[in-house]
Amino acid sequence: MFNKLLQCLKPALALTLTGATLAACAPPPAAPTQPDPGTDHYTLDITGVEVRAGEQIAFTGTTTLPEGACLLSELTQDGDLVPWWPGDTCTLISGPTWKINVFLTEPLDEDAQYTLRAWYDEDPEGVADVFYFDLAPPPQGP
Repeated sequence: MFNKLLQCLKPALALTLTGATLAACAPPPAAPTQPDPGTDHYTLDITGVEVRAGEQIAFTGTTTLPEGACLLSELTQDGDLVPWWPGDTCTLISGPTWKINVFLTEPLDEDAQYTLRAWYDEDPEGVADVFYFDLAPPPQGP
């Protein structure tokens, strides 16, 4: 080991005398490491809702979450959690679009305001979206 160190030092001494810097005995530089992007680069958007009275409710959206990621959700009616909503059920992401289908066990109130909140289970505050809707028909035109 001492001989190897001396072999590195001899050229270094010679190069130092001439004013050059030594890099030959230095270990090769490590490859730069990429910072962990975390979940900052993921997006989640709720794009629509379809309600079939007495049958089901379906939400659709887009995302940049990786395949196999888990999407959780909650539904509120006038600010209160809807007890029959399967909020602990994971919707697995399998591409850039997703859909949550829930069979209605109770009718939706036509006079209520509803909010669906969906989020990535690993970053519930950072990768989330909210969608507001009601069942009121669109206003009639003149």
